[in-house]
Parts: sequence; structure tokens; C-alpha cells
Amino acid sequence: MKNLSRRIIKTSESLLTKWDSEIKETAENGKDIISLNAGQPDFSIPSVIEEEICEVASEKGNNSYTPVEGIAEVRETVSLFQEKVFSMDYRPKEIILTNGAKEGIFLSLGALTDPGDEIVIIAPYWSTYREIINFFGGKPVVANTNKDFHLNIKEIENVAIKTKAVIINSPNNPSGAIYTERELERLAEIAKRYDLYVISDEIYGSIRYNHKNHCSIASVKGMKERTVVVNGFSKVFATTGYRLGYTLSSEEIAKAMLKIKSNSTGNTNSFFQMVITNILSNSFNRFDKLIASSENMRKEFGRRRNFLCRKLDELGIEYAAPEGAFYVFARIPDKFRIASSEKFSRYLLDKTGVAVAPGIFFGDNFDDFIRISFASSMENIKEAMERMKKII
Repeated sequence: MKNLSRRIIKTSESLLTKWDSEIKETAENGKDIISLNAGQPDFSIPSVIEEEICEVASEKGNNSYTPVEGIAEVRETVSLFQEKVFSMDYRPKEIILTNGAKEGIFLSLGALTDPGDEIVIIAPYWSTYREIINFFGGKPVVANTNKDFHLNIKEIENVAIKTKAVIINSPNNPSGAIYTERELERLAEIAKRYDLYVISDEIYGSIRYNHKNHCSIASVKGMKERTVVVNGFSKVFATTGYRLGYTLSSEEIAKAMLKIKSNSTGNTNSFFQMVITNILSNSFNRFDKLIASSENMRKEFGRRRNFLCRKLDELGIEYAAPEGAFYVFARIPDKFRIASSEKFSRYLLDKTGVAVAPGIFFGDNFDDFIRISFASSMENIKEAMERMKKII
């Protein structure tokens, strides 16, 4: 038989998804596993969403196709949500509803990338960025961060001359770093000087600990028209399975992304579009309840973060305290550094049943790191730390 496409042969399966599947299979085979490897909030969905799901389920007409970009009323709701929560002004025509934030990244890169285009990714990075760039025939170019995982502006500028776009992720997965307003202003200067696009993944924008307000590079003067913001409701409301994300961009870029979406996935979940809209647009009281629920979840993440960091201190494990998101990117203890991060993660899984994500998944320079998720219960985190203590 003839070969599969060169494009798909060059594209790897998501390393994190593959690793998570392996861990789940191990658990299904009877091993006692504590999963601190995944970005899945362990909270139940907010009660106000549960109530609205029941109401929408009883109504007719929510099982049909919608416009590919999303129902107009829903996009209006997202516009209001962005304005109220993030102080960002986008018209419905500049908004596309997506099947989670991941499709938003895919559509953005598809609209901007020609074969051979260099796309800068900031390490450590979510591995899916690299694979989508490869899929569209682009060339991933890595710019490393400083030791505190904040932007190394000089390194970005060194590769900017031949670059088409830069992908940033703040709060960052896996490090938890939140780029400061000054860092984003300096990156914006580079983007304007070298005529670059920026794809800004802000899916963790509501999960911040030391920063009161979320700062987006799209809010910097002259950047809105050259930035695609990717966000969604999965993390902030613990609704990952409903797959409702969105992009914010210029109308020109939105139209380009719709060409891909209309010929691939079509519209996103029509049912959950209406659930979110009914809550966020029709009742300030319910909106406030939903935001309060999100804030309670953020506070609990903060409590877990502080506990996990104290325990890592006790074990002598180096890390940079996360400023946002729900991960700690920690350095593997010296006595285990003879092994790769994947071998160490397998060792940890085999000996203790604690599952973490290998650092190599987030960039070639991070094979001496692991990512520990605290999107799990406090009980699980406490037990995991006790198990790790026995071997470390």
C-alpha cells in the first residue's frame, strides 16, 4: 500500500495524552494510582451550571447544528464575559467558539502558518504547540526562558527576524509563571518591529495567586489586530468534558480560521453553548454565583499549592513557586538525575503509584524536571507526598 501523508508521519501523538492513557491503563489493571499528572480539575461543576443543564435539557431545539462560529447570542455572551472578567473588548464577529482551547490553537496556527514558516514557542511549553506547527508544515523554533521561567526577551529577539508568529502561554503550563505587564510590553515591541503575530494561550487566566488582574498582550497598544487570544471555560468552571473554548482575534483572522473550522469540526457543542449563555447573560445573580464558585476553586488551588510547595521544601526538591495555573515544575533530586525524566517518572509510578508528567514533554532542556499537578484532592496530594518521601 502507498504511504500515509508525510505530514502525519512527521506529527507525533500528544505525549501527555499518551502518557495519561498509559497511567489509566495501569490503574485499570489494579494498581493503586494517585494521578498528579493531568490538567483535569477534580471539582464538581458549579451548582448553577448543573441547574441550567437540567433546564436546557428539557427545552427543544438545542440538539441542532449552529453557525460554525457559534450562536450569535453566545458570542455576545463571551464578549460580555471577557469585558467583565478580563476588561477586554471584542465584538461577536471577532469571536469563534471552539471545541476546547486546543482547537483554538489548531485554528490559529492553521490560519497563520505557511510551509517553512518559523513559529517561536517559549520553553517550557505545552507539547501540542510543537506538533500542530509540524502538522501545518511550519518550523518550531524554541526560545528558552530565564531561570524563573519568565520571558527571555533577548533570546526571543535573536530569533524574531525570520519568525512569522510567537506562541505564549500565561499563566504557563507547566511552570505556572505569569508574564508581567512589562514583559508583555517588551514582547509587543518586538512583534511590532518585526511584524509578528502572537498567539496568546490564556486558558489559565482566571487561576492566579499573587497577581490580582490578568494581563493579556492583546491589551497592549497596537497588539489587538496581530494577536489571537485563546481561552475557554474548561479550567475556570471545571467543565473540561463539555469542550467549550473560544478565540478572540481580528475579524480578518477569524474569517481565515472559519475556513478551516467549517471544513473540519463544524460547530461546537450546541447544548452547552446555551447553558453558558443562559447563566452569564440573563441573570447577574447567577453570573455572580458562577464567578464566586470559580473564586472558591481558585482559593482551594492556592491552599493545595502552598501545601505542596512546603512538602517539596521538606524533601529538598527545587522548584519555582507557581504564580498561576495548577502545576509545580520541579527539578528531579540529584541522586535520580542519572535517569531521564521519563525513566524517573516510571520509577516513581512503579515504586509509589504516584503519577507525574516527565519534564522532557515540555522541551528538550527539561529532562531533569517533572510536572506535578495539584488539580487533585488535598487528601491525594498528602498521600502522594508521603509516598514520595519514602524513596526520596
